[in-house]
Amino acid sequence: MLEEVGFRKEKPLSPLYGPGPFQLTRRYLRVDPKELFRFSAEQIEELAEALGLPVHIRTVSGHVVERSKAHSIVLLKLAAKTRYSQMVEKFKMQRGPLCETYLEVLALLSTQWARPFLAQIDIESFGPSLGGFSHAIGQKQSVLENVWGFIDGTLLRTCRPSKYQRFLYNGHHKHHGLKFLFVRTPDGIVRLCYGPRFGKDHDANLYRRSGLREDLEAAFGDPDQYGEATPKVFGDVAFPLSPYLFRGFRSTLGRGAQDPRTLFNREMASARIAVEWGIGYVKQLWASLNYYRDLKVMHSPVADQFLVAVFLTNCFTCMNPRENQTSSYFGVSPPSLVEYLNKRG
Repeated sequence: MLEEVGFRKEKPLSPLYGPGPFQLTRRYLRVDPKELFRFSAEQIEELAEALGLPVHIRTVSGHVVERSKAHSIVLLKLAAKTRYSQMVEKFKMQRGPLCETYLEVLALLSTQWARPFLAQIDIESFGPSLGGFSHAIGQKQSVLENVWGFIDGTLLRTCRPSKYQRFLYNGHHKHHGLKFLFVRTPDGIVRLCYGPRFGKDHDANLYRRSGLREDLEAAFGDPDQYGEATPKVFGDVAFPLSPYLFRGFRSTLGRGAQDPRTLFNREMASARIAVEWGIGYVKQLWASLNYYRDLKVMHSPVADQFLVAVFLTNCFTCMNPRENQTSSYFGVSPPSLVEYLNKRG
């Protein structure tokens, strides 16, 4: 009757996802897996196998989840602001098992990979590449020799906690958060991510507590043996000078444009921006870190989320070298995934 008077019968809406169990295919997801998980389906399988994740993940309640499915749950939660209720239909799981799977795999990645790889710098793992790093950085500036990496601190903004607010409050940024210390090399790999520390801590305090100076002294030995060719990292004025760490000059406001200190800061700024790119790249890939109201210290594993995100960013760089801005800028290729995980690059 309605069709006779000009009304057209509406077509039924297609389901959001394909029929059957969860699959890492475009046909099932209705979108390219890389848009959801940041890795392609083949890369997710390759990464899960390289990390040695169990074929089946068993949660605390006894739920058993297949490896690629469990890995995809973590990747999706980190890549976007996603509620468990929005993941029910996609993964064919209820909210409780989804949450347990996410926390189980996140803790596994943090304890077995992210913290061991990022908590302390391992010079020996990329020692043969130091000369190439210094040469690449030297091509972008001409005032300081033998700089092989850049150091900086970052504040991960979090929700205001109900307790211990003054420890997490950062007076410079005017909000609460956790502090981390970064060291990044020209190949786009984050070599050190020390933390978490209180939001109120200064970058220099993180540098002292991280043991980075002692690690560099143990790796390179007596700086006198190098003379002017001492290998060093470069940071901003927040860090203390040492034989293996150099920094820019303090405020050059009011000095002429041709003042040597002004020229030095300007020359090094074009190279040091690489570490800022690294911090931004982590939050660009794993957008859930930008929603600070969901990052609730003492209610969720915020530090593990950030450290795993940094580690996965390194893995992403190894598997997708052309998509890393720092690597392209300096012209230094990152190591392969196998070399990175085996600490050979």
